[in-house]
Amino acid sequence: MAQTSAFWHDIASTVVTWLAGVIVGTMIGGVLGFFLALNPYIWAAAEPWVEFFRSLPSVVLVPLVSIFLGVGANSRFACATLVVAALMMASAATAIRATRSSHLRLAIAWRASFFRTMVSFYFPATLSHLAVALRAAIPLALIVTVAADMLVATDSGLGRILMDALAVFDTKKLYAGVIVVGVLGYLAAAISALLERKTIHWSAA
Repeated sequence: MAQTSAFWHDIASTVVTWLAGVIVGTMIGGVLGFFLALNPYIWAAAEPWVEFFRSLPSVVLVPLVSIFLGVGANSRFACATLVVAALMMASAATAIRATRSSHLRLAIAWRASFFRTMVSFYFPATLSHLAVALRAAIPLALIVTVAADMLVATDSGLGRILMDALAVFDTKKLYAGVIVVGVLGYLAAAISALLERKTIHWSAA
C-alpha cells in the first residue's frame, strides 16, 4: 500500500482535514468561550447549548452535517471543527469562571486596566485549560474525521480505505488502515504534550 500514490493521497486527505479542524475549532471555540464567559448572564444563556453539543457522541454529527454540506472534505472539516470548538468553548469558559477572586481583587487593588487584567490573569488561566483540552480534542477530531470518511462515503481518506477493505473482506488492508490511524493518533498526542510543556511554562512539570 505504501508503494502506491493513492495510499499517501488518502493519508494526506485525512490529515489535512483533521489538522484544519483542530486549528480552526480551537481558535473559534477558545475565543467564543473566553468572551462569552466574561458576562455571567450571556454565559448562562449559552452554556446549555455548548454542553449539549459537547455531550453529543461525536459520530452523531456526521450524518447531520452531511445533509447540509453533502459528502466530501467539507463535511469532514465541519464535523471536526464543531467537535473541537464545543470542547474548547467549555474549557475556556471554565477557566474564566474558575479564576480566583483573590486574583481579581488584586487586579482591582493595582488599578489594572481591563486589557491588563485580561493579559495577566484571564489569559494565562485560559491558555492552561485550553492546552489540556487540546490533548483531548486532537484524538476526538481524528475519530470524527475518519468516521466521516466511513459514513458519508467520501472518495478519499483513511475511512475510505477501511470501508473498501471491509467490503471485500480484505483483512490485511483493514488492519493496515487501523494501524495507520492509531499511529497518527499517537504521534499527535505526543506532539501536543510536547507543545504543552514548551509553551505553558507555568503549568506543573
